[in-house]
Amino acid sequence: MDVAAPVAGRFAGVEIGGTKVIVTLADGLDIVEQHNLPTTSPDATLGAAVERLAAWDDAAPLAAIGIASFGPIRVDPAVADYGTMLYTTKPGWTGARVVHAFAERFACPIALDTDVNGAGIAEAALGAGQGCKTIVYLTIGTGVGGGVIVGGRPVIGRLHPEIGHLCLRLPRRLHRGAAERPGAARTLRPRSRNRRARRSCMGYGRIGPCRTVRRADADAVPRSHRRRRQRRAGPARPAGACNRSRG
Repeated sequence: MDVAAPVAGRFAGVEIGGTKVIVTLADGLDIVEQHNLPTTSPDATLGAAVERLAAWDDAAPLAAIGIASFGPIRVDPAVADYGTMLYTTKPGWTGARVVHAFAERFACPIALDTDVNGAGIAEAALGAGQGCKTIVYLTIGTGVGGGVIVGGRPVIGRLHPEIGHLCLRLPRRLHRGAAERPGAARTLRPRSRNRRARRSCMGYGRIGPCRTVRRADADAVPRSHRRRRQRRAGPARPAGACNRSRG
Protein backbone atom coordinates (compact mmCIF):
# COMPACT_ATOMS: atom_id res chain seq x y z
CA MET A 1 0.00 0.00 0.00
CA ASP A 2 1.72 3.16 -1.20
CA VAL A 3 1.24 6.72 -0.08
CA ALA A 4 -0.18 8.33 -3.19
CA ALA A 5 -2.26 11.34 -4.16
CA PRO A 6 -5.92 10.62 -3.45
CA VAL A 7 -8.29 10.17 -6.41
CA ALA A 8 -11.93 11.08 -6.81
CA GLY A 9 -14.60 8.53 -6.03
CA ARG A 10 -16.56 6.93 -3.22
CA PHE A 11 -14.40 4.97 -0.81
CA ALA A 12 -15.11 2.95 2.32
CA GLY A 13 -12.70 2.59 5.21
CA VAL A 14 -12.90 -0.03 7.96
CA GLU A 15 -10.81 0.30 11.12
CA ILE A 16 -10.98 -2.86 13.20
CA GLY A 17 -9.82 -2.26 16.76
CA GLY A 18 -9.78 -4.43 19.83
CA THR A 19 -12.73 -2.55 21.35
CA LYS A 20 -14.64 -1.03 18.44
CA VAL A 21 -14.86 -0.93 14.65
CA ILE A 22 -15.20 2.34 12.75
CA VAL A 23 -16.70 2.24 9.25
CA THR A 24 -16.37 5.36 7.13
CA LEU A 25 -17.78 6.48 3.78
CA ALA A 26 -15.80 9.16 1.97
CA ASP A 27 -16.27 11.08 -1.24
CA GLY A 28 -12.68 11.84 -2.15
CA LEU A 29 -11.24 13.35 1.02
CA ASP A 30 -14.61 14.39 2.46
CA ILE A 31 -16.13 12.09 5.08
CA VAL A 32 -19.79 11.60 4.25
CA GLU A 33 -20.85 9.12 6.92
CA GLN A 34 -19.25 7.28 9.84
CA HIS A 35 -20.44 4.66 12.33
CA ASN A 36 -18.99 2.89 15.38
CA LEU A 37 -19.62 -0.81 15.92
CA PRO A 38 -18.60 -2.89 18.95
CA THR A 39 -15.89 -5.53 18.45
CA THR A 40 -17.42 -8.80 19.56
CA SER A 41 -17.05 -12.12 17.73
CA PRO A 42 -15.52 -12.15 14.22
CA ASP A 43 -18.74 -13.27 12.53
CA ALA A 44 -20.91 -10.67 14.24
CA THR A 45 -18.39 -7.84 13.91
CA LEU A 46 -17.37 -8.41 10.30
CA GLY A 47 -20.96 -9.17 9.34
CA ALA A 48 -22.17 -5.84 10.73
CA ALA A 49 -19.38 -3.98 8.91
CA VAL A 50 -20.14 -5.73 5.61
CA GLU A 51 -23.83 -4.96 6.00
CA ARG A 52 -23.13 -1.25 6.51
CA LEU A 53 -20.79 -1.07 3.51
CA ALA A 54 -23.28 -3.01 1.38
CA ALA A 55 -25.91 -0.33 1.99
CA TRP A 56 -23.48 2.33 0.76
CA ASP A 57 -22.48 0.22 -2.22
CA ASP A 58 -26.14 -0.32 -3.21
CA ALA A 59 -26.75 3.43 -3.13
CA ALA A 60 -23.71 4.13 -5.34
CA PRO A 61 -20.89 1.70 -6.18
CA LEU A 62 -17.76 1.91 -4.05
CA ALA A 63 -14.49 2.52 -5.91
CA ALA A 64 -12.36 0.74 -3.28
CA ILE A 65 -12.29 -0.45 0.32
CA GLY A 66 -9.44 0.00 2.76
CA ILE A 67 -9.17 -2.13 5.91
CA ALA A 68 -6.90 -1.27 8.83
CA SER A 69 -6.98 -3.98 11.48
CA PHE A 70 -5.45 -4.89 14.81
CA GLY A 71 -3.19 -7.88 14.63
CA PRO A 72 -1.13 -9.79 14.21
CA ILE A 73 -2.68 -10.25 10.80
CA ARG A 74 -1.21 -11.53 7.55
CA VAL A 75 -0.67 -8.45 5.37
CA ASP A 76 1.36 -10.00 2.54
CA PRO A 77 -1.01 -10.54 -0.43
CA ALA A 78 1.41 -13.06 -1.97
CA VAL A 79 0.77 -15.74 0.68
CA ALA A 80 -2.15 -18.14 0.85
CA ASP A 81 -3.51 -16.93 4.20
CA TYR A 82 -3.47 -13.23 3.28
CA GLY A 83 -5.95 -11.28 5.37
CA THR A 84 -6.17 -13.94 8.08
CA MET A 85 -5.78 -13.10 11.75
CA LEU A 86 -2.86 -14.95 13.31
CA TYR A 87 -2.61 -15.93 16.97
CA THR A 88 -4.08 -13.14 19.07
CA THR A 89 -5.19 -12.77 22.66
CA LYS A 90 -8.52 -11.36 21.45
CA PRO A 91 -10.91 -14.26 22.20
CA GLY A 92 -12.25 -16.00 19.09
CA TRP A 93 -10.29 -13.93 16.57
CA THR A 94 -7.39 -16.29 15.87
CA GLY A 95 -7.85 -17.58 12.33
CA ALA A 96 -10.55 -15.03 11.43
CA ARG A 97 -10.58 -14.40 7.66
CA VAL A 98 -10.94 -10.64 7.66
CA VAL A 99 -10.41 -9.85 3.97
CA HIS A 100 -12.42 -12.87 2.85
CA ALA A 101 -15.52 -11.54 4.62
CA PHE A 102 -15.45 -8.42 2.42
CA ALA A 103 -14.17 -10.03 -0.80
CA GLU A 104 -17.20 -12.36 -0.87
CA ARG A 105 -19.54 -9.38 -1.11
CA PHE A 106 -17.68 -6.64 -2.99
CA ALA A 107 -16.07 -6.70 -6.43
CA CYS A 108 -14.07 -3.48 -5.96
CA PRO A 109 -10.37 -3.49 -4.95
CA ILE A 110 -9.77 -4.21 -1.25
CA ALA A 111 -6.55 -3.23 0.53
CA LEU A 112 -5.46 -4.40 3.98
CA ASP A 113 -2.86 -3.21 6.45
CA THR A 114 -2.45 -2.92 10.20
CA ASP A 115 -4.35 -0.23 12.05
CA VAL A 116 -1.15 1.66 12.93
CA ASN A 117 0.22 1.42 9.38
CA GLY A 118 -3.07 2.77 8.07
CA ALA A 119 -2.84 5.74 10.40
CA GLY A 120 0.84 6.22 9.56
CA ILE A 121 0.10 6.22 5.82
CA ALA A 122 -2.60 8.86 6.36
CA GLU A 123 -0.24 11.05 8.39
CA ALA A 124 2.48 10.72 5.74
CA ALA A 125 0.13 11.62 2.92
CA LEU A 126 -2.16 14.19 4.52
CA GLY A 127 -1.07 14.97 8.08
CA ALA A 128 1.93 15.74 10.26
CA GLY A 129 4.29 13.54 8.23
CA GLN A 130 3.93 15.37 4.92
CA GLY A 131 7.33 15.95 3.35
CA CYS A 132 9.09 13.46 5.66
CA LYS A 133 10.91 10.52 4.14
CA THR A 134 10.55 8.42 7.30
CA ILE A 135 7.87 8.60 9.96
CA VAL A 136 6.99 6.43 12.96
CA TYR A 137 3.40 6.44 14.15
CA LEU A 138 2.81 5.29 17.75
CA THR A 139 -0.51 4.62 19.41
CA ILE A 140 -1.53 3.77 22.98
CA GLY A 141 -4.99 2.25 23.13
CA THR A 142 -6.20 -1.24 24.02
CA GLY A 143 -2.55 -2.13 23.39
CA VAL A 144 0.64 -0.36 22.29
CA GLY A 145 1.43 -0.30 18.58
CA GLY A 146 3.54 1.45 15.99
CA GLY A 147 3.80 1.78 12.25
CA VAL A 148 6.95 2.69 10.32
CA ILE A 149 6.58 4.42 6.94
CA VAL A 150 9.76 4.76 4.84
CA GLY A 151 9.72 6.36 1.41
CA GLY A 152 5.93 6.29 1.32
CA ARG A 153 5.66 2.56 2.05
CA PRO A 154 4.94 0.75 5.32
CA VAL A 155 7.80 -1.39 6.60
CA ILE A 156 6.86 -5.06 6.68
CA GLY A 157 8.78 -8.31 6.46
CA ARG A 158 7.26 -11.72 7.00
CA LEU A 159 4.90 -9.87 9.32
CA HIS A 160 4.99 -6.27 10.53
CA PRO A 161 6.91 -4.40 13.28
CA GLU A 162 5.59 -5.44 16.69
CA ILE A 163 6.65 -2.26 18.48
CA GLY A 164 4.36 -3.08 21.38
CA HIS A 165 6.47 -6.17 22.08
CA LEU A 166 9.82 -4.45 22.48
CA CYS A 167 11.31 -5.38 25.84
CA LEU A 168 11.50 -2.67 28.47
CA ARG A 169 13.73 -2.58 31.53
CA LEU A 170 11.61 -1.25 34.36
CA PRO A 171 11.61 -1.33 38.16
CA ARG A 172 10.21 -4.55 39.56
CA ARG A 173 7.29 -2.81 41.21
CA LEU A 174 6.01 -1.74 37.77
CA HIS A 175 6.49 -4.52 35.21
CA ARG A 176 9.07 -6.34 33.17
CA GLY A 177 8.62 -7.49 29.61
CA ALA A 178 6.87 -6.11 26.56
CA ALA A 179 6.13 -2.41 26.25
CA GLU A 180 2.46 -3.26 25.86
CA ARG A 181 2.17 -4.59 29.42
CA PRO A 182 3.03 -1.41 31.36
CA GLY A 183 2.34 1.02 28.52
CA ALA A 184 -1.21 0.23 27.42
CA ALA A 185 -3.96 2.65 28.38
CA ARG A 186 -5.59 0.11 30.70
CA THR A 187 -2.41 -0.02 32.81
CA LEU A 188 -1.28 3.57 32.53
CA ARG A 189 -4.58 4.96 33.77
CA PRO A 190 -4.48 3.59 37.33
CA ARG A 191 -0.73 4.16 37.62
CA SER A 192 -1.03 7.81 36.67
CA ARG A 193 -2.55 8.42 40.11
CA ASN A 194 0.67 7.27 41.76
CA ARG A 195 3.24 10.06 41.78
CA ARG A 196 6.17 7.84 42.65
CA ALA A 197 5.31 5.40 39.86
CA ARG A 198 5.21 8.30 37.40
CA ARG A 199 8.70 9.37 38.51
CA SER A 200 9.94 5.81 38.17
CA CYS A 201 8.64 5.56 34.62
CA MET A 202 10.19 8.90 33.69
CA GLY A 203 13.57 8.23 35.27
CA TYR A 204 14.13 4.58 34.48
CA GLY A 205 11.57 3.34 31.97
CA ARG A 206 13.68 3.33 28.83
CA ILE A 207 13.96 0.86 25.98
CA GLY A 208 17.05 -1.31 26.34
CA PRO A 209 19.78 -1.05 28.98
CA CYS A 210 19.59 2.15 30.99
CA ARG A 211 23.10 3.62 30.92
CA THR A 212 22.48 6.93 32.64
CA VAL A 213 19.90 8.38 34.96
CA ARG A 214 19.39 12.08 35.60
CA ARG A 215 20.52 13.03 39.09
CA ALA A 216 17.14 14.56 39.85
CA ASP A 217 15.54 11.18 39.18
CA ALA A 218 18.12 9.06 41.02
CA ASP A 219 15.82 8.50 43.97
CA ALA A 220 13.21 7.07 41.58
CA VAL A 221 15.51 4.14 40.73
CA PRO A 222 15.09 1.23 43.16
CA ARG A 223 18.01 0.78 45.54
CA SER A 224 18.69 -2.74 44.30
CA HIS A 225 19.27 -1.41 40.77
CA ARG A 226 21.62 1.30 42.03
CA ARG A 227 23.68 -1.27 43.95
CA ARG A 228 23.84 -3.56 40.91
CA ARG A 229 25.03 -0.70 38.72
CA GLN A 230 27.68 0.26 41.26
CA ARG A 231 29.01 -3.32 41.40
CA ARG A 232 29.33 -3.43 37.62
CA ALA A 233 31.13 -0.09 37.55
CA GLY A 234 33.76 -1.31 40.07
CA PRO A 235 35.47 0.66 42.86
CA ALA A 236 35.63 4.42 42.55
CA ARG A 237 38.97 5.84 41.35
CA PRO A 238 40.86 8.26 43.58
CA ALA A 239 40.92 11.88 42.55
CA GLY A 240 43.59 12.60 39.96
CA ALA A 241 43.81 8.99 38.76
CA CYS A 242 44.16 8.46 35.04
CA ASN A 243 44.25 5.55 32.64
CA ARG A 244 47.70 4.12 31.88
CA SER A 245 48.26 2.38 28.59
CA ARG A 246 49.94 -0.99 28.70
CA GLY A 247 53.14 -1.06 26.71
